[in-house]
Amino acid sequence: MKRSAFNFHPSAFILILIILLAFGLRMWDLPRTPPGLWYDEAYYSMDAAWLLDGGPWQLFFAGNNGREPIFIYLQTLFIWIFGAAPLTSRLIAPLVGTLTVPVVYVLARRLARRADWPGWLPYVAAFGLATSFWHLGLSRGGYRGILLPLAAALTFYAFWRGWRERSLKFMLLAGLALGLSQYTYLAARVFPVIFAVFALLWTLLNWRGKTAAVKSLWLTVAVMAGVSALVFAPLGLIFWDDPALFSARTGDVFFAPKSAAELLAHLSNAVRLFVDAGDPNWRHHLPGRPMLGWLGWLGFWPGLILCLRRGRRPACLFLVIALLTLYVPALLSTPPVHALRLSALLPIYYIIFALGLLELARGLSRWIHRPARLAAAAVVIILLLETGLTVYDYFGRWATAEETYVEYNGPLVDFVEAAIARSAESPVIIPFHLYVHPTTRYLLHDHFTEQPPSADLSGPVQLVDLPDNFRMLNVANIPPMPSYVWLAQTPTGGAAYVSRPPRAAEQTWFENFKAGLTPETYRDRFGRDLAHWYALDDPAPLLPLFTAAEPRRTVNLTWPGQAQLIGYDVSPGLARPNQPLNINLYWRSLTEKTFDKRLFLQLIDAAGNPINQWEGSAFNEDMYRWRPNGLLPTQHTLWLGPDTPPGPYLVRLGFFDEATGARLPLQIGQTAADQVQLGLFYVTTADADPRQPAMPLDATFADTIHLTGVTLPPVSEFQPPHLPVTFHWQALRPTDRPYTVFLQLLNEAGEVVSGWDSQPFNGLYPTNFWSPGERVTDTFALPLPAEGLPPGSYRLITGFYDVDSGARLPVTTAAAGGDFTELARFTVE
Repeated sequence: MKRSAFNFHPSAFILILIILLAFGLRMWDLPRTPPGLWYDEAYYSMDAAWLLDGGPWQLFFAGNNGREPIFIYLQTLFIWIFGAAPLTSRLIAPLVGTLTVPVVYVLARRLARRADWPGWLPYVAAFGLATSFWHLGLSRGGYRGILLPLAAALTFYAFWRGWRERSLKFMLLAGLALGLSQYTYLAARVFPVIFAVFALLWTLLNWRGKTAAVKSLWLTVAVMAGVSALVFAPLGLIFWDDPALFSARTGDVFFAPKSAAELLAHLSNAVRLFVDAGDPNWRHHLPGRPMLGWLGWLGFWPGLILCLRRGRRPACLFLVIALLTLYVPALLSTPPVHALRLSALLPIYYIIFALGLLELARGLSRWIHRPARLAAAAVVIILLLETGLTVYDYFGRWATAEETYVEYNGPLVDFVEAAIARSAESPVIIPFHLYVHPTTRYLLHDHFTEQPPSADLSGPVQLVDLPDNFRMLNVANIPPMPSYVWLAQTPTGGAAYVSRPPRAAEQTWFENFKAGLTPETYRDRFGRDLAHWYALDDPAPLLPLFTAAEPRRTVNLTWPGQAQLIGYDVSPGLARPNQPLNINLYWRSLTEKTFDKRLFLQLIDAAGNPINQWEGSAFNEDMYRWRPNGLLPTQHTLWLGPDTPPGPYLVRLGFFDEATGARLPLQIGQTAADQVQLGLFYVTTADADPRQPAMPLDATFADTIHLTGVTLPPVSEFQPPHLPVTFHWQALRPTDRPYTVFLQLLNEAGEVVSGWDSQPFNGLYPTNFWSPGERVTDTFALPLPAEGLPPGSYRLITGFYDVDSGARLPVTTAAAGGDFTELARFTVE
């Protein structure tokens, strides 16, 4: 009988079955399981979509605590092929996870070749990984941590072949794999330590009898170091230029115990990883389930003991060193058990597990004097039992739990999909803070393109209100009256129009509108109230939010290379004590990186004294990343205390570095500063408006500033040491100069008896910061002679001048012109 040219070995069939099992477990019911789409998954996908939309290609993505690029570039490829959808975001993980299984098989087979290990060890290791709850969870989400086990297994395999076979090709491949691993996930930074420690220890143990092997080992390590350094160099230069990028996430999770008891508790929890502990985060694991399986201890601990007993053997020594090194993040970070940071442990763990389980079964077989087939059957039963527990725990308990649904932003995903469906009937208006969440932006990416609002927006529309935004994770701090986004289906495709924040009258309209209607309640799949739908037949009161989106007050303040503030609103302009003050800021981003500096806002009085302050993230949700070159409205609320005195107040603003406390340089025209004062609002305890003058006047300075009047005390109260003169100005046009105000008291002969020159608010709020239409009220204290004014007639005059040139601004009034205007005449007897 003629033999076939292709001889299919039964062991290959078993490996294929294991791979198919791994693939099936990872693809079943994807992407609905897990439900929703978590913030990080969407963030990676939005970065990828941003690249396809023309964003710059980067070797390190600084947003979201910093991320290495390989996973995001894979996302870019998949989105380019399949479009932006939750399935696309998660499709990389099951493919990478499935690929890791045969790589672990060949790694285990290579380690076992000279170690006198059972021949079935590679199959048991591959099967254990294929059915691992931990690896299954990683393989069904859009997390870059799934790359770690594959990167580790490939690097270990190439290293082992390069050293044991003295193959330069595999030495070079090991260096390439090690260098590329640094572009996967931050925990890969410990990989080089494994090879350095192994080379040192194995050399100490074998330097006398195995000189050739020692030389080959160090040659392998040297080649790996050189190649990996070249591969890592572009990323390393980025970290060299900005060390904060390297340490941002590391510092965020670093464990710093405050006491010996806290340290012992942390170490105890870390050790429990190999006993009964699991990741407490519902997004990564089923809390209460052992991270390494219910039956993992049956193989792991015997395997670890066996490796320690045979520690002089290279494979055993390598497994122990790799295990301990990859376990270091558990000791140094919080929480100690974390599925993503520790995922590189999985290939090493399951090889040790397979070794221990097979040795335990073989020993049991010898002890009871039974054939080896019984031991094999016991191993198969244990593996199948663990597989059944994994399937039940993952698909039956974890995937259907309400905690998982919420943690994966399931409520948000369901609601956004409902909004997309409703937009086919009529436009949907959603809060801006919901829109800029990366999950929302990604789900909307292929449906709506952000565009400038058109003039023909019309109804009916459906307005969304979120009474319980905390159920939508990371959709937080929505102001009572936020900006909105109008989502409309058009003949040429979907359009998204972004509004400015509502102003006082518009806020009143919103409140009255909502109070007069009974909304339709939207509930998520667990029956929780999530949102309200308000039907609005005539959206005319809302249209100015979209069509007149310019800020009331315009400025041009630049933090070079970071951000630009182009306008702002402060409301109410006339406030009362114990009342909230809303500050709307309009930004443009000047950087492609995350702007991670902290913003501070202070309410200050006319003398510059702070009365309240706020500090926090400049741009919630890194919103500019989802709106490149767009207008970036942010909203902030500060409270006026119940004892706030009446008078004018300003808003002081700036950025600072949280690590150093240093303020970020600011460019105001040609002037450098580190903070700026914006204005202006007033506090009153009465019904009177302090912006209204007691003595109306009509004088215009250079067609830019209008003096509407002054407020003076009665002549009988003109007593030393000062005469308070309150000016009431109104800005007509922007000015490019900080003009100085002069106030002079002249006698009958026209001589200056007293004078006072100053920029408004002692320079805190110069004229080049005034916005057209803004009313500015400031009080000057004109010095009076200590002995009082001599009898006679006096005139009080004022004007503006340029301090650099000394030139006064021309004045036009209804009667005459000149370079000053008269405020009052009076006689002292």
